[in-house]
Amino acid sequence: MKMTLIKYFSFLLSLSVLIISCSNGKSKISGNIENAKNETLFFEQLTATKVNKLDSVKIEKNGDFKLNVKIPEYGFYRVRLSDNNFITLLLDSTSSVELTANALNMQDGYTVKGSPESEKIANLFSGMKQTFATRDSLSKLYNMLAQEGKLDSITAASLTSQFLSINDVNREYVLKFAKENNSTLLPLLAVEYLNPQEDVLEIAKIVESLNANFPNSDYVKPLVARVNEMKRLSVGSEAPEIMVSDPDGKQIALSSFRGKVVLIDFWASWCGPCRKENPNVVKVYQKYKDKGFEIFGVSLDKEKGAWLQAIAADKLTWKHGSELAFWNSSFVKTYSIDGIPKTVLVDKNGIIIAKDLRGAQLEQKLAEVLN
Repeated sequence: MKMTLIKYFSFLLSLSVLIISCSNGKSKISGNIENAKNETLFFEQLTATKVNKLDSVKIEKNGDFKLNVKIPEYGFYRVRLSDNNFITLLLDSTSSVELTANALNMQDGYTVKGSPESEKIANLFSGMKQTFATRDSLSKLYNMLAQEGKLDSITAASLTSQFLSINDVNREYVLKFAKENNSTLLPLLAVEYLNPQEDVLEIAKIVESLNANFPNSDYVKPLVARVNEMKRLSVGSEAPEIMVSDPDGKQIALSSFRGKVVLIDFWASWCGPCRKENPNVVKVYQKYKDKGFEIFGVSLDKEKGAWLQAIAADKLTWKHGSELAFWNSSFVKTYSIDGIPKTVLVDKNGIIIAKDLRGAQLEQKLAEVLN
């Protein structure tokens, strides 16, 4: 399976803080990490595909540490105590960094001096901290009220509106950060917090700028390819053709649905979340099937019996097709599928108008399109 944009950047983000100064071709990384006496601190280079271990040091009893390391090239590095406890830096061979952090959570309130770009990473995380905290609180409140049966429609709408508003604020903050730092590699981190489906055009602009400034960067090259693929499947693009066999062995094509609004539903009998979502899909189908709506169930099953049994058991009365090839199905690559359930909503002319809609969101979109 291909690495998604979000996973790609999450990998780059798995980093932390540093401290560096140049001496005899080496940089000095020093500082103090509270609550970390006698622990080992690792210094690593982060490429687009792997982590290179460069050095390590035993932290002193008072939390002080010092490293003299050679920075191979301009790029992302990290100091870490464990796989989930680290700080990310953007360094070059002239960087000189001093760091303070708490070993209990290195990314929470750390400071870094001597590397302007690494300082900006700290500022980026700090600026989003309160946003994330507020968003998490709203989500917890929504789920708690739903579980207790106290979530009425007015409260649900209010909480959803607040959640979306916070996302918009964060989006604008991230876009501003990316634009202000477009002469560096910092936008790579900012893009992580954009929606790869809704913000594909903004992401494309950022990547275009990165590619112009760093055409030979191993960080940027795979991202350029990934964004080109995203644009191919973005809202407003023509949905790529799908040709699969129906349960009777006859070929069925996506293009045969032209003239109707079609939900391409990628699923499988073995997919628990898919089966759980099926009742919602059935409900929507029953409501809109006589208004020009159709569903094209495209399965990643590998056993025909299990596939047909699930169709019958879940009462999926729309058209179905499969290659019975599991993740080796041709449409997996065509549609960049890295998880199911996955849906693509296509208009009467075969143009993608929405992606990954479920439940109330799907019903709301269909109401807009068909009523």
